Amino acid sequence: MRHHILCLLAIASIGAAAFARWPDDPAQNLPIADRPDMQTSPRICCTSDGGCYIGFFDKHDGDWDVYLQRLDPAGNEMWPHNGILVADRSCTWIANFSLAVDGEDNALLAFRDDRSGTDQITAARIAGDGSPLWGPLGVQLTDGTGVEYTSPPRITSTSDGCIVVAWSWEADLMLQKLDAGGAPLWGEGVKIAPPPEMYYGLADLHPSDDGAVIVSWVRSSIDCAPRYLYAQKLDVDGEAMWNTSRSRDAGGIVVFDGGSLQVADYPPFVPDGSGGAVFAWKSVTPVLQVHAQHIFADGAEAFGHNGTAGSTAPRHRCEPHVCFNAGTGQTFLFWVEHAFGQSYDGIYGQRFDSHGMRQWTDSGLAVVHCDESDRGPVRTLACGDGALVFWADWPQTGATFLRGARLNDEGELLWSPPVIDASTNDSSKHRLEAAINCHDMALLAWGGGDVYAQNVNFDGTLGLRAGDVNGDGAVDVDDLLLLLADWGCNGAGCIADLNGDGETNTADLLLLLADWG
Repeated sequence: MRHHILCLLAIASIGAAAFARWPDDPAQNLPIADRPDMQTSPRICCTSDGGCYIGFFDKHDGDWDVYLQRLDPAGNEMWPHNGILVADRSCTWIANFSLAVDGEDNALLAFRDDRSGTDQITAARIAGDGSPLWGPLGVQLTDGTGVEYTSPPRITSTSDGCIVVAWSWEADLMLQKLDAGGAPLWGEGVKIAPPPEMYYGLADLHPSDDGAVIVSWVRSSIDCAPRYLYAQKLDVDGEAMWNTSRSRDAGGIVVFDGGSLQVADYPPFVPDGSGGAVFAWKSVTPVLQVHAQHIFADGAEAFGHNGTAGSTAPRHRCEPHVCFNAGTGQTFLFWVEHAFGQSYDGIYGQRFDSHGMRQWTDSGLAVVHCDESDRGPVRTLACGDGALVFWADWPQTGATFLRGARLNDEGELLWSPPVIDASTNDSSKHRLEAAINCHDMALLAWGGGDVYAQNVNFDGTLGLRAGDVNGDGAVDVDDLLLLLADWGCNGAGCIADLNGDGETNTADLLLLLADWG
């Protein structure tokens, strides 16, 4: 109850400059960072109250600095507009970063950092009030001699209350576990070393069961081909679990070696909720094809080796993204389908049963048939017995859209219209990210000039219910208390100004009561 009341008081105390609320107009999305020059590469992670953190790069002072913003469940900015500075770097190029949330709703970030004078890997832990829990410089994980450019670092929170960071170091893969105070727990770190003349590039990192983590990487040779996908599970002490030797430098299991990944492609994966992981990737040889694979908690393959292709139709595919329904054991894969060479794009999907058998015909299911529009990236999220899928869309008219659809397990499109517009504003949609909060909302973030965000409800609508002051998806006594606390407010910062007239008064109370329950 104390936490509940504190959350309400926090929402009620939001300042005037921060008030925004999730918009219901796809032409007027929520601006997160819109200073001069560029803000880009957003990452989004949800907090336990239904809000979220959004991290991004900001170049307004000439270099690519790391920034962070926090939103409450209603979409109000809890920190100053354009976010708070996490790292004032001197980088003139982008090497992406990682964002996660720990069990206490603190933000976790890992990024390449040159503030010490050489290129290093840094982890930061930011409290809900914006204070840096590990100090202004965070925790530097490398030895100060610099790191070669490879894939971006990754960070995650573990079920035992600790934090694990992974990064590429020359040809090796490195991991370190930190306690809540930022102190290292795995000595000099865990090294996963490749065979001679090979390189390991970090792909992804997520928590597993019993304090363990799963890490994935791409193995390549000096000439970059072929490129294979590997994974390993490490227990609480950093010992490898997915091999017989249980050695810290063991090579892990092969997820894909039936062709080659594309150069500079480091596919992400999602946890299955039972100690395993679900992977999706694109192969470029022998053809452009998308695949999915489920690896159980013990490292066994649920699908056949090298996974199952999304479609057998004689076309090219790219931009795969996967989600997993832990209750049914079903995997959903969506991608961009290419026709007529690669000049026509569509959005297609496939559902796999627990054994990797295709369920939406061998050709997959067309969410949007191929036409002259350019499409991608694709993001998919588990929802009910089916999935949500979102993508960027550039028709030949020159407009730019962010679109989405909801499908059940039979492949039926559930919204009316079947495909909705989440954004029609004139912003770059190339760097789309998505997450689901605890109030049945998909939260989207994107940006390649400015950074924007938008909620999408599970019924395909945008914005909040008329009387939903706190953004939890219900109109109840919590909203009434917030409205009464805001009573008489006059100005842009009125959090309970439901009719948008600049005041919190009887008209807003009547709107709330009309929407009660």
